[in-house]
Amino acid sequence: MKKFKKERFFNYIVISSNKKLIFRKRVGTDIWKNLYEFPLIEGKHSNLSQIVNKKEFNVLTNKMKKPPRFLQVIDVKHILTHQILKIKFWIFDSEGCLNNTLSINEIIDLPKPAVISDFINKHLKS
Repeated sequence: MKKFKKERFFNYIVISSNKKLIFRKRVGTDIWKNLYEFPLIEGKHSNLSQIVNKKEFNVLTNKMKKPPRFLQVIDVKHILTHQILKIKFWIFDSEGCLNNTLSINEIIDLPKPAVISDFINKHLKS
């Protein structure tokens, strides 16, 4: 009998400003502990208004002079042995400086989940 894999829904918030991105170390006790990632909102969110109205998004953006400009969303399905991750990368552009940002070159050298490395290589590296 085939065991059902748990589905999880990850929404990564990718905010770029002056060629720098918000990127941080993952905390918690799962298999990605101590790896780096974009800010994460977990849950099944299918439209932009659901994301921008989340508390986590507002905490990220409340010190910006202007709201970030939405560019696109990229969907990725990532299958692990014990679960299926349905991931959306919500990509925004922002004017001005952001705190805790890193350049792509700085991010490349950090340990991160394969799905984030793949996303960076396909969509962010020039």
